[in-house]
Amino acid sequence: MTKNRLLLAILLSALILRLIFIFAAANNLPHNDSYQHERSYETIAKNLIAGQGYQGSGFIIGLTAEQKAARPPVYPIFLALCYLIFGQSLLYVQIIQALLSVLSVLLIYLIGRKVFDEQTGLVAGAISAFYPFLIFLTGTVVTETVFILFFLVFIYLLVQLWPANGIAGLQTSRPEPGPNPVNQAQGSRNTWKWAILVGIANGLAILTQSSFILFFVLLAPFGLIKKQSRLSYCLLVAATLTMLCPWVIRNYAVFNRVIFTSTQYGLALYEANSPRATGRPDIDNLRFPPEIINLPEAEREDAIKKMALQWIKENPGKFARLALLKFCYFWNPLPNCADYRSLKYILISIFSYGTVLILAFWQIIRMRKSWGRIGIFLLVILYFSLIHLVYVSSVRYRAPVDALLIILAANNIARFIPKRNK
Repeated sequence: MTKNRLLLAILLSALILRLIFIFAAANNLPHNDSYQHERSYETIAKNLIAGQGYQGSGFIIGLTAEQKAARPPVYPIFLALCYLIFGQSLLYVQIIQALLSVLSVLLIYLIGRKVFDEQTGLVAGAISAFYPFLIFLTGTVVTETVFILFFLVFIYLLVQLWPANGIAGLQTSRPEPGPNPVNQAQGSRNTWKWAILVGIANGLAILTQSSFILFFVLLAPFGLIKKQSRLSYCLLVAATLTMLCPWVIRNYAVFNRVIFTSTQYGLALYEANSPRATGRPDIDNLRFPPEIINLPEAEREDAIKKMALQWIKENPGKFARLALLKFCYFWNPLPNCADYRSLKYILISIFSYGTVLILAFWQIIRMRKSWGRIGIFLLVILYFSLIHLVYVSSVRYRAPVDALLIILAANNIARFIPKRNK
């Protein structure tokens, strides 16, 4: 079988498996750690369709007022478009998400091929096609499937940009040598193109899942340390900020202040760091006094954030213990949710994620003398690990990391497979 036919078979298998899951099981499984999220996205989408503007319910017990920036805009707008075109049926949303998930499988293949080789790309594509967590997410009405797609587009474009710019220690290949002015001009145009596209993808990812907003800051040392990469990094940042501008301007008009993504940072911080915090999503367990609940939306965000920071300051030991718990929840090979602790789900998790985790970290150790080649992978792993030391952890928040772990695991497996001539 040629590589093109093999890739087509992988993509068709991915689509069939996701559709089978949606029609056979998706609506019969508990989603209790994402139910509140699903409800809030649906409410905003339905309000948009009804002409009531971008507003929806929040998570605070006792709050009846609609919130106007409780969620970043991309996923509610995606839902609203699905509802407008197909009617208000979650089945069509799930089918569209299945198609987007297949595109993510394709991107995993392309990234694996670009960073490593064709064999790695095909193995990574095959693993992701059958990977239970990616399949499961297509049946939930939360941001992850759409976010993973934009995140992988961002990563794919970034590894296209790196060879042209030689970002310090992270390039996947060397730039083409030679003083030819025509080649240099072409390379400069490509740098502009790739940098702007990376920024656009980054902006869409941030406007889908706001926890990604600081990742391009983590890239700054690698983008600014070398003269030849500074322009491309600045273009990346400019394109990202341009993508955020319409939403920021809208929020400024509503709240008379700059809000980059949502008014939920304070609530998310308090959920993870407060007397009732468990380290896992538990928003229903939070309680606030009336004087906090009745504040205007932006002021309430500030007050809750202040409460969280005050608790951290007064309880450094508990904060450290919670951070350790969140780290364990993030990397846990067993399901965190009690409803998925049956033997069936434990075995599925161990044999899928557990195997990928071992193979991926084995590969990271094997490549310890050439980490520059997988620098972006290591930065992503570090970034999400650090973010979820502060905020709550859940299996679904690890999903973008899983996508890159699959590629690393695939490269480990591919070295045992004889090379194909075709």
